[in-house]
Amino acid sequence: MRYCFNHFEETDISKWFATLVSDDFVFYFKPDDIGDEVGGYTLPAFWTKDEFVNAVRNLFKQAYSITLNIPVLEQGEEVFGKPAEGDTTFLKSNVTINLIVMVNEETGYQAQGFCDFRFSKGSDGLWRLCEWRDHTSSQLLSIQPASLGEILAMFY
Repeated sequence: MRYCFNHFEETDISKWFATLVSDDFVFYFKPDDIGDEVGGYTLPAFWTKDEFVNAVRNLFKQAYSITLNIPVLEQGEEVFGKPAEGDTTFLKSNVTINLIVMVNEETGYQAQGFCDFRFSKGSDGLWRLCEWRDHTSSQLLSIQPASLGEILAMFY
C-alpha cells in the first residue's frame, strides 16, 4: 500500500493497488468529517472498495507528488507485529501515518495522525487490507487543512 502511494506514477500502479484491498474492503471516514462537504461532495460514514479505489486512482492521476510515511513499517515486522498462526484477520490500531499530497510545486495537503488497519487472509492465502479507519488530524500547506478522508474525497 505504502509503495503504491510513494510510486504513484508507475504504470498500472492503480490496478496493483486494487489487488491489495479485499473485495469487502471498507474505508471509514474520521467521525468528525462525516457530513462535511468537500468540493460539493458530502462525506459519508464510509466508502466501499470501489469508491475508495476510484478516489485513490484519481489521486494518483492528478497529484503532482505524493509521500506516504508509516514510521512503524521502517522498524520491521517485530515492531509492527504479525498475525498468529491460524489467524485469518489481523488488526493494527493507532498506526501513525503522514501523507503529503502536492497538487503543484507550491500547494498541497498534509494529513498526519493515527489510522486503524484490519487485514484478512484470503482463500488464496494472501493477506489484504479489509478495513482502514481514519483518525488523522490536519496540517496546513498553503491550502485549507484536511484529514486523510477529506484529501481522498477531493479526488473522488
